[in-house]
Amino acid sequence: MALVVLVFSNPQMTDFQEFVAGRLVDEIAEELCREADLPLMLRLAMPDCERMVSEQRAALAAVVRQHSRRINLGLFSLYRSEIGGQRVLEWRVPRLRSLVLGVAGSFVPLWVDLDSGKEAGATDDAGPLGWQPP
Repeated sequence: MALVVLVFSNPQMTDFQEFVAGRLVDEIAEELCREADLPLMLRLAMPDCERMVSEQRAALAAVVRQHSRRINLGLFSLYRSEIGGQRVLEWRVPRLRSLVLGVAGSFVPLWVDLDSGKEAGATDDAGPLGWQPP
């Protein structure tokens, strides 16, 4: 009976997208919207920074979908993601690589590498379980 419950509660890719988009919205809002760090002109232009970031949830979910792969193992799933790392003008978008376990309707990050500071295309270890970018 417990195995049947695990099979039916194995999270889908749409569940994962919502989970990661929510986490990204929280992180971006915390990083971008801190009053001490936001220049006065931007504070005037964006009086409700948290709301503006929150409105990007659907766009962030779409980015997560494009840059993530699901390995469905029946009772649970593993989700591999690599987001960012591209160069925009003179700035490199921070890179996030992760391996997340989806089981029983929940997500458990197993491994996260947030912007190691290496340039895009730099090589490093493959991560857990021979992780390779999707």
